[in-house]
Amino acid sequence: MTAPATIVIPWRDNGCPYRRANLTTVQTHIAGLGWPVILADRPGEWNVSAARNTGVAAATTDVVVIMDADMVIPLGRLTTAVERVAHTNHVIHPYDVVEYLNQHGKIRRRLPHSPGGCTIIRRDTYNALGGHDENYHGWGYEDTDFNTRADVFGVEWLPGPATHQWHPPDKDVTTPQFKANQARYNALTTSPTPPDVVYRVRPGDTNDELRYSLRSLANIPHGKVWIVGHKPTWTTGIGHLPGDRHTTKWANAFDGILRACQDPRISPTFILMDDDMMILQPVTTITPWHYCSLDQHIEQAQQGRGHGPGWITSLTNTSDYLHAHGCTNPISWEIHVPFLIDRATSAPLLEAAAHHSWPIPPQARTVIANLTGRTGQWRQDVKIRPPHLAFAPDLLSTSDSTIDLARERLHARFPKPSQWETGPKPPAPQGRTRHARLCTARGCHRLAGNKPLCPTCEAERVGVPT
Repeated sequence: MTAPATIVIPWRDNGCPYRRANLTTVQTHIAGLGWPVILADRPGEWNVSAARNTGVAAATTDVVVIMDADMVIPLGRLTTAVERVAHTNHVIHPYDVVEYLNQHGKIRRRLPHSPGGCTIIRRDTYNALGGHDENYHGWGYEDTDFNTRADVFGVEWLPGPATHQWHPPDKDVTTPQFKANQARYNALTTSPTPPDVVYRVRPGDTNDELRYSLRSLANIPHGKVWIVGHKPTWTTGIGHLPGDRHTTKWANAFDGILRACQDPRISPTFILMDDDMMILQPVTTITPWHYCSLDQHIEQAQQGRGHGPGWITSLTNTSDYLHAHGCTNPISWEIHVPFLIDRATSAPLLEAAAHHSWPIPPQARTVIANLTGRTGQWRQDVKIRPPHLAFAPDLLSTSDSTIDLARERLHARFPKPSQWETGPKPPAPQGRTRHARLCTARGCHRLAGNKPLCPTCEAERVGVPT
């Protein structure tokens, strides 16, 4: 009886004992299927695309399973996918998340919808797509490129995890080879489609800052809108990546950006926004704005009001991490303005940085910008804090203590609900009286419960009209 599929594993022994052990584990795991296995390679410089094309060309079955040598997938899911592919020209990945193991066999991270680990496809579909592009050298973008082209036939992800075995890391986004692959992919896929917008959103349905921020997106070309974190019940038509999986807000913020970089459903380049950022006038592109040197920013935070120890620690950890990676004078990019992110370049940088100083990791934007050599323009931070309440003409970021002060102006500029709002606006929070707004405008952060003022400001209030 003819086997239903051939398994193609791109493989060249580079002398690493861990990778040899990975391959042995995979071979032992799939032996029970009884399907032919091709360890595919081609003479010359190692090229994973060429190895895959060579292996598929040597297969004699109608269906091929192209699998990495370090990937373990439940056999039942493999057979299900092969049976499905045999009756369709879809491309199937027999998993929807990859669980990466550390050296001790524990799961260290999960990566959703990651192409390349295992692809099941008919050979005629593979040939119709032109196979893998051999102009991608080394590592980077060859899987993303193939999956992008495969969309024309339909791509499916079967629910369930795949396991990525540990081996010493050998991927570097700073090499000329990786950057050439990136440039090729961008050149082949460049289109007028604008980038998606990704919001980091704090817990809680009462979030007028997010409402006005969504309304302000009318001022910039963009694709789909995504939320990482809490998705308020009044939002609609927005993609969602659940967040808040960690013990500190610093870890949750970092994890949210990392998850957006890892998710291939999001556009290759996206606009990162916080839920308290508003774009006040029409713009066509995101300007790369940065702040002062990171050391100066740390000094300002240590001397300024309203900066808790967690923020200072996060900036300090960022500085330590970047100095350890060869950045002698890192620049801070933490100024509450929209920030462009390239997913493929940024994901491995953040994956590496996540292991430093957890649960207060480095600041993701500053890590990305400094380690990719991004240049830009200096700009003062646009977040308004008491007692400094000046508005910039183009951008604005508010806080819990200043949204009430900015509400009237924002509502006058953005009076109509956006396409992402549904249902009636929830009632305003109780206890935010005019006295409370005066209290916060003076820079006082001691409001308690529903009291209109903190005890000190209440005692000092004489002749303040109600």
